[in-house]
Amino acid sequence: MINELLLKKYGLKKDSRVIIKINLAEKATPQKPKADARLLHDLVNSVIDYCGECAICECAQGQLTDYLYDLGFSQLIEMGRINVIDLDEESDDQLTEVSNEYGTYLLPKCLLRYDFRIALATASKRERCIYSNCVKLFVGIIPYRTLQLYNKIFYGWRPAIHMDLHNNVCGIFEAVMKYAPFHLFISGGNAYQEGRGMFNSPVYASNDAIAIDFEVLQKEFGIPTPLYLKLLSNKSIS
Repeated sequence: MINELLLKKYGLKKDSRVIIKINLAEKATPQKPKADARLLHDLVNSVIDYCGECAICECAQGQLTDYLYDLGFSQLIEMGRINVIDLDEESDDQLTEVSNEYGTYLLPKCLLRYDFRIALATASKRERCIYSNCVKLFVGIIPYRTLQLYNKIFYGWRPAIHMDLHNNVCGIFEAVMKYAPFHLFISGGNAYQEGRGMFNSPVYASNDAIAIDFEVLQKEFGIPTPLYLKLLSNKSIS
């Protein structure tokens, strides 16, 4: 259950400025629901009740506000309670390079404007794409245009990032945690069984994204540990 007590447990304060990273890079459908509207409403309402407002961010090629309207957030957006940040619309001078052993990644500077950062992942059992997603969620924090092999926008999967998927997942996650660490990771959602609508599943919450992914993948999915989690779990993040 997502509520004020949960958020305060991980350090939320009355004067916190909160940003929430979600899975909503494309329009949700019954077959591919993306962000869970129920969980997102619970989270947003809890934050707003306590802090007054929050920001929601995702790379959605300029469509994030429309997607959030579809999920029922129009009133809160129009009231100014939700600040929508489509990271694909961040200008080049609002990006900063963060490097590690896996590469150099362009992260949005706006992350540092918020002192409490929450990641709301959506678990999935989609064929050939099984994930908990607390770690992989952050592939979608880098503006889409910076991940391409060519000088134009491609829809669907990101070609450049998927040339070396596991290393890039590790690299982006480590870059984010080095630049603007997230305080709370939450996993769960209706994409767990795509095409079957909402479902009752445990909500996993922690300040450790890697631990949540391990737990969800093992307890809920019963699958071997994917390479990106093996790589991340074999070393500490500084």
